[in-house]
Amino acid sequence: LGVTSLGFATYAYYLKHYRNDLPTFQRQSLVIAGGGYVLREFLSFVYISPNKCLNNEDLFNVVIGSLLLYALPAYVAKSNDKFSETTNTVLNYSSLILSISGHLFNSFAEMQRKWWLLNEQNKDKVYTKGFFRLTRHPNYFGDVLIMSGWALLSRDWKPVSVALFTIY
Repeated sequence: LGVTSLGFATYAYYLKHYRNDLPTFQRQSLVIAGGGYVLREFLSFVYISPNKCLNNEDLFNVVIGSLLLYALPAYVAKSNDKFSETTNTVLNYSSLILSISGHLFNSFAEMQRKWWLLNEQNKDKVYTKGFFRLTRHPNYFGDVLIMSGWALLSRDWKPVSVALFTIY
């Protein structure tokens, strides 16, 4: 969680001080999308799996993942001079909706499974209700939505490749 928070702080600082070529609303939207990721990680570590300790492989994945998640969209973001102000506004709001939907889908799927597993009768059973009824891996689907939102925000396809890499 500390690495994620540090990554987010660096990301927000970079966007504020080094990406003045981007419109303010686009920079703010990128920060909001990154903040959503930090909140989801906080929910995961504090509520969903508070007793989980990270082994070295997980810690490596968190560090590399945080760098890719924050640095890539901020670094590749393009100025939207090609589009009208109305189109930019629609793209920014659409991307925020995609990103927030991905965070909600991911987090609520995990919370539903946690609540289901609290019942002793469900021990050693596979959860196939809630969001898991819709897709076998709601976390990956949520990640694809988040990265698609970031790709729209940055006006580049590369952030989607991060989500596809995590699925592979």
